[in-house]
Order: sequence, then structure tokens, then C-alpha cells
Amino acid sequence: QAKATQVASTMRNIRSAVESYVNIETPPTLSDLDLDTLVNEGYLSGNLENFELEIEDWDTTGLATVKITYTGSVDERRLERIYSEISNKTLTFHIRKWW
Repeated sequence: QAKATQVASTMRNIRSAVESYVNIETPPTLSDLDLDTLVNEGYLSGNLENFELEIEDWDTTGLATVKITYTGSVDERRLERIYSEISNKTLTFHIRKWW
């Protein structure tokens, strides 16, 4: 249970960091946005081992798809119970360009 809670919490933190970065920095493209950028720019800290960030750049409507995946070992059922938006150790969400 503790491991699943930790993974879910880190995924929430990464999601929040991505959303903050995008809304504050208003980047023209998301192709360079990765976990290292979020850490280096001060949006994220902590142990990010076994986490991956994949972003599909803005589409023609200003929508981007973000996927955060945990590649380590964790009880997937517990993880999905803790954070219902997670499926197969991946959290997928969208960000809309507002500017």
C-alpha cells in the first residue's frame, strides 16, 4: 500500500509541475519539456527514478496530451484505487493552450 501511495503522490506532483510550467512559461512547443527541465526550472523535486514523461505537442486546437508512466514494480490495482485516473501504471491527461 505504501509503495502505491508513494507512486500516486509522485504522479500527482509531476502532473501539477507540468500544468504549472505550461501555464507560467507558456511555451510555444512542448517538445523539449521533460522531467529534467521541470527539476532544473524548480517546478519539481524528489526521487523521479522509474518515472517517464511523454508529451504530444499542441494539436491544431491547442490541446496537448501528457502521459506519466511508472516503470518500476508496484501493485497496479492498489495504484488505480488510490488514483483512479491511472491505468496500466500510466496517468494520461490533457492541457489546453490558453494563450
